[in-house]
Amino acid sequence: MRFIKGFPSTMMDDYPLNVHAILRHAALYFGENEVVSRDVDGSIVRLTYRDVYDRVQRMSSMLESELGVGGPGDRVGALGVNTHRYYELYFAVSGIGAVFVEMNFRLSPIEIAHVANHSKVKVLFIDAPLLTQFRGGVIPQFKHVEKVVVMGKVSEPIELSGLKVYDYEDLIKSGSKYDFPFIDERSACCACYTSGTTGMPKGVYYSHRSFVLHAMAIHQVFPMGQVMRSYSLFHYIT
Repeated sequence: MRFIKGFPSTMMDDYPLNVHAILRHAALYFGENEVVSRDVDGSIVRLTYRDVYDRVQRMSSMLESELGVGGPGDRVGALGVNTHRYYELYFAVSGIGAVFVEMNFRLSPIEIAHVANHSKVKVLFIDAPLLTQFRGGVIPQFKHVEKVVVMGKVSEPIELSGLKVYDYEDLIKSGSKYDFPFIDERSACCACYTSGTTGMPKGVYYSHRSFVLHAMAIHQVFPMGQVMRSYSLFHYIT
């Protein structure tokens, strides 16, 4: 198929469709609207879009400066349930040009290890309650993971052999404002792996363009200001 670059328009729309632009728009025009979620300990968390955008910027800055996620296409994985932190990672990871790999913790240990290794996850984010479940037999099988970030409170310091462990909220506190770059909208922003299929889980890499167009379509059904409930993010988007 040929690609034709035609005569330039005068629409002043010479910018790519990027996922982080969705949250920036929400923070700018609906900054006081709330994002309500339930944390892993059962508590209700209320943040405004402006709060979320600030936290996302801080996490993006720490992904680059502290966690070593810098190369375009670097993969960052997450094992967790629907929380404000999981939501923030969609924007923070994709916003620096990396790929957010949603890992289904309900898969078997062998399948979870396959997903991490096949996608070459470099940094792993994991909910504190899941860490006890996976720290012994699963995480040691992750061949490419260099650093682990724990989401939620833990009762005692966490140590993982050969891996540096961080606390999510500590990273947020240490982060700073971040100037999001323009990213080729055809670049992958998120990866999901199938379940219930023959053989091992298979990866699907979604582009920034597909996510933004999907968000625009959803907006026609759930206009800003209405409540939209979400299913398990790692499963629903697949």
